[in-house]
Amino acid sequence: MDKIKRLFFVDGKLGGGFGGVTLDDYGYPLDGEILEFNDENEAYSYAHELASDEYESYSGLHGLPEDDDPEYEDEKETWLDPYVKEITSKPIILNNLNIGDRFIIKDDSDSYTDYTILSKDDGVVRVEETDEIFPLTMTVIPLNNDKEVD
Repeated sequence: MDKIKRLFFVDGKLGGGFGGVTLDDYGYPLDGEILEFNDENEAYSYAHELASDEYESYSGLHGLPEDDDPEYEDEKETWLDPYVKEITSKPIILNNLNIGDRFIIKDDSDSYTDYTILSKDDGVVRVEETDEIFPLTMTVIPLNNDKEVD
């Protein structure tokens, strides 16, 4: 039986004076990717590889050692900033989220949509698709709610 894949935000940059991974106000990487992995170790290995590739692109520049320097590997590890954050596969219970919280939904076409909670009023939750160009605002009524919405 195939192991169920899990979703992770992953990113890998150089830390220190290079800046490292930049997170938004909700703890998600601004430049990261959403990818499927078997587990967190596999996701971390990929993020580490991204950071390593970036380090190697600067080899011998900005004070970083050349790749033939004996201290190259030890020095390299001190600069890497791999980042992994799992996107839980648990059902989203909107009433447990707060205004401003973000969540992601994977649809049948394997697309991911990022939403932000705008307001909560008497069991009715208004969310906005986090899209910088054409944000979509909608109302979500939890299944156990008998409220009517205009």
